[in-house]
Amino acid sequence: MIRYLLIVFSFVLLLSSCKNGGDSTSESTGKDSSSTKRDSVLESKYIHKDNPDGTTTILSPNGEVVRIQKTMKEGPFIVEGTIVGGKGFNIILDRLEVGTYQPLFDQDLNNEGKFRFEMDAKGPELMRLRLPKGVLDFVVKPGEHLTFTADFNKPMENFKIEGAYEAEFVMEMYRVLDITNNKIEDVETLQDNIKDHKILNLMNDTLPAYWEKLNIEKTANLKRFITRIDTAYTALLAAARLDCEKNIEFIEAVDKKFSKLYPNTPAYKALHEKVIVYAPVALGRIAPEIMGNDAKGTSIRLSSTKGKYTLIQFWGNWQDDALNQLPELKRIYNKYHSNGFEILSVNLDDDRSQWVSAVEDYKAAGIMINDPGKFGAASAQTYMISDIPRLYLLDKDGRFIYKHFTPAELDKKLSMLMGGKK
Repeated sequence: MIRYLLIVFSFVLLLSSCKNGGDSTSESTGKDSSSTKRDSVLESKYIHKDNPDGTTTILSPNGEVVRIQKTMKEGPFIVEGTIVGGKGFNIILDRLEVGTYQPLFDQDLNNEGKFRFEMDAKGPELMRLRLPKGVLDFVVKPGEHLTFTADFNKPMENFKIEGAYEAEFVMEMYRVLDITNNKIEDVETLQDNIKDHKILNLMNDTLPAYWEKLNIEKTANLKRFITRIDTAYTALLAAARLDCEKNIEFIEAVDKKFSKLYPNTPAYKALHEKVIVYAPVALGRIAPEIMGNDAKGTSIRLSSTKGKYTLIQFWGNWQDDALNQLPELKRIYNKYHSNGFEILSVNLDDDRSQWVSAVEDYKAAGIMINDPGKFGAASAQTYMISDIPRLYLLDKDGRFIYKHFTPAELDKKLSMLMGGKK
């Protein structure tokens, strides 16, 4: 019993540490696969602010302007250094891109452990130096000359980078991510050491709330970091690690800021694509219009439901889970309809007769329309529908207030909105 109490107490301490210290986020557990443990992290002494006019303003730690210099948009950069104790070993320089990487050069370290790479760049580049016992990620810009010094056996603990200020920002970004990852690893270690199933189940029941706390903390830390480094290219890389649905306004502001600075870079294009995709269906936004025909061929619009709490239901006859929702949604419709609740049921079937048959068989309730094309239908494209069933709840003004939930969760939400109706 004492052993179990110690285990539970350890987890309580983890929850407390999440609540009172550290900052971090991600999906499911919140772990960010791009970050690895780093015991040595460089801290930036100066802030470099890239300006739309092609100059860079260098600020001291207290915000005073040190100098303003011209920024090279295109040109060569050099990466060289010494890996102490690495004689004869091969190293690789990669270009990191969204979701992948591109090997550029490889080289064997000479007798002194030295290496040198030189190439042209058309803007900032996120690079990775692959060593036999670790990797070093950094941002380099045209005209920069980076110098690395690292220990072969412990490259992540004993290293030094000179010549590129954003290399320091990249390391700081990873440190923010590591706060979350380290806490996740602590929990996973604790889970591995628990043998009693009752204690383990109790812990697992608590974990969703813990992961959410980590997500909130990581988001707050990343936002502070992004705001502080302002127009540094690393801000784009950090913004890409935010949950776009939950932070769309912040990400839109970052997107707008960099639209004139680095519009042709991979990091900006990837972030801008997220804004295009997620902004229309973000919480708090007015839901995009939906049009479709009912069983009589009459054109129906989503906007006709304005003034009521409206559930948008995307479904198709080919998906059993979607069909199985229809009776439960009918029950909820009958329960709340007289209090100002409506359902716009958007069927994506190509075969209109199958849709009509399903509506009749399940005696589905609400406004029924068909927008053929399955996931290629106009409404499915606008709402990013790639699986069904999918549910969205709108307020009386037509704004998104709830997304991706079950009928049971919808019932609870409507009960709260309508004053506790049973």
